[in-house]
Amino acid sequence: MLPRKPDREENNEAASKCRAYDVQAIIIGAKYKDSFIRMKKEYLDVLNQNASHLDFLIENDRFFDSAQRTLYYRKLLSANSDANNALLRE
Repeated sequence: MLPRKPDREENNEAASKCRAYDVQAIIIGAKYKDSFIRMKKEYLDVLNQNASHLDFLIENDRFFDSAQRTLYYRKLLSANSDANNALLRE
């Protein structure tokens, strides 16, 4: 036995529900994309800041003792690694 054919009102109701779901999906997608772009920008800002810090360390290397220099380089490498990993995950 074949299912009965939906009438025009049922078709309109189904179509309006589909449109509502499409609109919700678009809104959710836009919010996600916006937050993703914001996060990506923050990670890139971290990398840029670290590049500036690294330039500063290289230019002023003679003013730091070995322990300070090692600590600063490790911190920068760790921050760069975290930011790079976050960008690659996204």
